[in-house]
Formats: sequence, C-alpha cells, structure tokens
Amino acid sequence: MKKSVNYQKIVETARLLYFRFGYSRITVEEIAREMKISKKTIYNHFTGKREILDEVIELIKQKFQQDIEAAMNQPGLTYREILKAQLTVVGMWLNDVAVFSKDIREHVPDAWEVLNQFKKEAALMYLNNLLAEGVRQGFLQENDKTNMGLLIFLISVENLLDPRYRESLPPALKQRIPHTPEQVFNGIVDVIFDGIKDGENRG
Repeated sequence: MKKSVNYQKIVETARLLYFRFGYSRITVEEIAREMKISKKTIYNHFTGKREILDEVIELIKQKFQQDIEAAMNQPGLTYREILKAQLTVVGMWLNDVAVFSKDIREHVPDAWEVLNQFKKEAALMYLNNLLAEGVRQGFLQENDKTNMGLLIFLISVENLLDPRYRESLPPALKQRIPHTPEQVFNGIVDVIFDGIKDGENRG
C-alpha cells in the first residue's frame, strides 16, 4: 500500500537525523521539531519510535538498491568505470550508515541484525556479480585475488573513513590519504583493479 506524503517525510527526516546523531539520541519530539509538526501528527502514522526505526531500515535498503542499480545502468561506461561507480555506491552507503549502525547495534540489536544481514547479502551480492562479470568478459582474472580485493575494499572503507583510525596513523602516511570519501573510494578501486586485473589493460 502506498504511504502518504507525510508518512514518507517522517521516515526520511528520521533517517537523516539517525545518520547524523544515532538512533538512541533522537526522540519523536525531535523528529517533530525538525519537521515543524506536532508529535500527534507523527503518532497518527506510527505507534512509536521503534516503528519509525523499522521503516527507516526499509528505506535505507530501498535507497541502496536504487543507487546501485542506477550506477550499474549508466550508458556508455567502460567496465572499469562501472566497477568504480558501484564500489563507490557501496562505500558511500557503508559510510552513511556507520554511525547509525553502531548505535542500533548497541541499543536495538535485533534491528541491527536486519540491517547487517542486508549489508552482507546485498552489497556482497552486487559486487560479487560485478566481479564475476569482469571475469566472464576477460577484464579480471578468475582467482582468489578477486575475492581478496573485494574483502580489502570493504575493510578499507570502514577504516579509512573513520576519523579515529585516521588520527592513529603516522603523520607522514596520514597526509597522503585522500580526505574526501570519493577520493578514498577512487584510490581503493584503482588499487584493487590494478591488483586483480590481468596483465592486459582491456578496461
């Protein structure tokens, strides 16, 4: 059943607040204040904060699928460009949900399980399919380096975008790491692609 405009706006506002501050720190009253509506209006659509959380997780999943399919269907891109576009979507998505995910893991573990299962299944499914297509077309080698490259990407994204991790690095190394998420993803993708592609540059 199609949700009302107000319903969708409440979920989207909650999503943005949860991403910025974490779920546990945001109340229904703060969502209402951000939207300049009454709490009663929110309770006309939701039984409480937990129901909003469940809908936010569904919205997160939908947005991820829309973004990665849009990246996959861009016309006129080389395989390498498609690979970079999709890895960037996954990386940005992991970065966006980082604060939110850590917070619900501590405060609403069953909701975290739902989100984490989606992260593992959806992100890896899309990327594995893309890498398999690269092997099929002859752009990548069919060996363990492909899977290792994917694993390195996922680990690198979570660490390199964490300010605490970056601060722990030696100053000389820290200065050489790109500062924007897009630059980080592009750098990681270049390393992965050059490390796992065959010797002939066909991309």
